[in-house]
Amino acid sequence: MSDELCAEGLSLSGIRVIPGYYGGRQQPCLIAQLHAKLTTQNEQALVSTLTGFMARCIEASGVTSALEALEYLPIAEQAAAWIAHWATHIQRSAGLSVYEEPSILSQQIGSHHETTVELTVPAMVGKAEVAKQALISSLSCLKLALSASSKGKAFEWQAHLKASCDALRGFASRSANTPRFLRAAFDAGMPVQSLGENVYQFGFGRVGRWLDSTFTDATPNISTKIARNKQWASALLRQAGLPTPPHGIARSAEEAIHIAARLGYPVVVKPLDLDGGQGVAAGLDSESEVRHAYEVARKLSKSVLVEKHIHGKDFRLTVFNGRLLWANERVPGGVTGDGVSTIAALHAALNADSRRGIGPTAPLKHLTWDDEAETLVAKAGMSAHSIPRAGQFIRLRRTANVATGGMPVAVIADVHPDNARLAIRAAQTLNLDLAGIDLLIPDISRSWKDVGGAICEVNAQPQLGAVTGHHLYDLILRDLVKDKGRAPTILVVGASPDDTLPQEIESALSAVMPGVACFDSAGTRLAGETLTTRNQSTYSAGKLLMLERAMEVMMLSVLDDSLLQTGLPLPRFDVAVIAGKWLRHAPRDQPTTPKALMSEILKVILPACDGTVLVNKESGLTPEMLPSNICAVHVVERHELVHTVIDRIAKQYADR
Repeated sequence: MSDELCAEGLSLSGIRVIPGYYGGRQQPCLIAQLHAKLTTQNEQALVSTLTGFMARCIEASGVTSALEALEYLPIAEQAAAWIAHWATHIQRSAGLSVYEEPSILSQQIGSHHETTVELTVPAMVGKAEVAKQALISSLSCLKLALSASSKGKAFEWQAHLKASCDALRGFASRSANTPRFLRAAFDAGMPVQSLGENVYQFGFGRVGRWLDSTFTDATPNISTKIARNKQWASALLRQAGLPTPPHGIARSAEEAIHIAARLGYPVVVKPLDLDGGQGVAAGLDSESEVRHAYEVARKLSKSVLVEKHIHGKDFRLTVFNGRLLWANERVPGGVTGDGVSTIAALHAALNADSRRGIGPTAPLKHLTWDDEAETLVAKAGMSAHSIPRAGQFIRLRRTANVATGGMPVAVIADVHPDNARLAIRAAQTLNLDLAGIDLLIPDISRSWKDVGGAICEVNAQPQLGAVTGHHLYDLILRDLVKDKGRAPTILVVGASPDDTLPQEIESALSAVMPGVACFDSAGTRLAGETLTTRNQSTYSAGKLLMLERAMEVMMLSVLDDSLLQTGLPLPRFDVAVIAGKWLRHAPRDQPTTPKALMSEILKVILPACDGTVLVNKESGLTPEMLPSNICAVHVVERHELVHTVIDRIAKQYADR
């Protein structure tokens, strides 16, 4: 795909994909230049088109004030802002975890009515390249919109926008939990890095933790295997004295029918080694239903479980590190009569709920009208055209799983202490740090010892949900990742290879605290041990050290201008030391002066500093020469730098 695309006097060039963090941003981004060469005619067409863009955008996003403010920008900036906005919108609509807003960095007016606007588009961590596709698609949308305005094809660009979103869906997370953990980390200012596939590191160094959906780096593989084998898990739970339904393993439909007869109807049929409600059929009370359910389950698994159906309500209890965090009643997919509407109309209204969708990130799932729904309606003596009385619940699903269209209702305040303890013991029996316990019981507010009940499943990788449990992501993340996932971090800029300042800071830090990591012109070290001496960038050295669990304090030297292409390895740091003006830089198409280069680097770095900027007095730099809107700047003598850095970092280390 080309880096340059033109549309009626507009073109994009110089697209830089920044995998790290640039200028204080909390997510990766790309930077590009929009060139606008506008005649009176195409400027009028652009104004008209952008007005339509705004109306469509407000309709799609519900945001009004910020978007309407764009009307007052110069037309070239408006165009850049809208292209950046739609590139962001495309990513979000595709399910990518993009939370920051796009921005305009600068505008330069040239000759012949040409204006260049530099813009940024946020990107998902680990998937910054996708933002480039979205940006090019966004300009294509504008090109189609401009063309449509003269040909009467007003909706052609909207179709292209939808196709662009669909094309990027494959890059989105397969897990509904992961985007919500990423959002919680973003809101908390917690650094995140992708480790590949669906695995992310939250925080870094000694406080860094790994998550794959709700699998943590402390979830035992053995425990996961046991939880996914329902017969094995049930046997261990029974051994621990916990209630589970009686069951048998069927290897044929006839054997399933035989087991059902022995257990007594109604029964449940489900795959032995799958979770998430896949292939589960509950409340079966005839041989024909058991036979059909067996055939469905057998297509999903080689082993099929037939178990006694336990009468009661279906509850999901979420346990984390030995305590009950949350509890939901899972109401099965169905409709409630109003005395006026047919079941078919009630079903259509249910699916019109904006929370219901078909993707993994949809808070609720569409409830499909299928053979199961028709069978259950017929059992109730009705059809799709029947009108239930007001308040009458018509069940359309045998199971209450949210993944099959169920509705969660929070009941944490009602859980009896015995039932809470039952869920905690179930998780501990299977040695799971985070688990979802599915409990069937008539009344969650009464003890299972008095009213009966049974654990039908233990989920080692539970869905936490976004309807009632959206707060759990932040709660779990803050408990799992200490100190907001950050270790004290120092950035040293402008120290020449002969300058011993980085080594002096490293030595002084090592004398007062453990786990000091350092990158400078001599290589990358941790606690005095050399990890690598190869020529690295600040970004790659930082990414290396972020994985080191023994790392408690990190110092990174900025030796060259590679940060302009990569960004920083982490979004925030604590102390910036401007030691001098030395920087190694690669040859450029357009030559630049050392002063201008240093200015560019500082614009990347200083907005990300949360603490103090220390400037070596001998460098000749003054606060007035630094980018505006940054934290406190102190100009100090060379011999005071080390002492001042140690002071700042030691205090932060002690506070944490």
